[in-house]
Amino acid sequence: MGIYATALSLGGAVAAASTGVLANVLPGGWRTAAGIWGLLSIVGIIGWRMVGSSDVNGGTQPVVSPKPGLPFTNFTAWMIALFFACVNFLFYALVSWIAPMYQELGLSTKKAGFVLASFMIVFTCANPVIGWLSKGHDRRGWLLVCGALVVGGLAGIALAPNVMPVLWVGLIALGLGGAFTLGMTLPLDNTNSAEEANSWTAFAMLVAYLIAAAGPLGVGILRDLTGGFGIPMLGLLIFGFAMMAFAPFLKPGMKG
Repeated sequence: MGIYATALSLGGAVAAASTGVLANVLPGGWRTAAGIWGLLSIVGIIGWRMVGSSDVNGGTQPVVSPKPGLPFTNFTAWMIALFFACVNFLFYALVSWIAPMYQELGLSTKKAGFVLASFMIVFTCANPVIGWLSKGHDRRGWLLVCGALVVGGLAGIALAPNVMPVLWVGLIALGLGGAFTLGMTLPLDNTNSAEEANSWTAFAMLVAYLIAAAGPLGVGILRDLTGGFGIPMLGLLIFGFAMMAFAPFLKPGMKG
């Protein structure tokens, strides 16, 4: 799961870092630069077709079993979904606003971009490292550690944003990167079959990304209403504390 999460974040980091460059050199500007990533969907389709063909040619027969529904009535599934929602809400909000925030605080475009780049680098590295360190089946301790790192970094930005900004965003990225990997693993820890794990994962992502989509917009609205990023950062701090609050409820096997 750490490798999978690393691939996700690395792909996002490459796209984020190179789209601006491509927009400056390709005809059509940002539209072409953003649209070019749609070509990767063709690569994905070809890859899935190859996997499907190998199963058929190899004589693999799918096991037909009842498909479990989404666990809307399961308390633990909701805790997983909400924890994962907090992680992604913070990630997308910060990726969208770290550079503009530090430009507004006086850093040059180059230095603000470096702060954002440091966030993405640490986030990507944290995916496999925290996943590897969390070898036990009960991951609540590491989930709390990740939440505490996020809270510490957000508190630093809220109270002293110009003091060691790379440290603050590094702490946040370390916590979010680890929490992302562990959050993806939680459905596997709490289910007994591949089908059930699929339904829990689908449910967690449905809830998480619906909530996370409001992150960048919410920070932007608060910034416009308050005239700065102090209040928005304090608002994000609430989501960091929520990560810590949900963690004790994520013991494997608590499926009621």
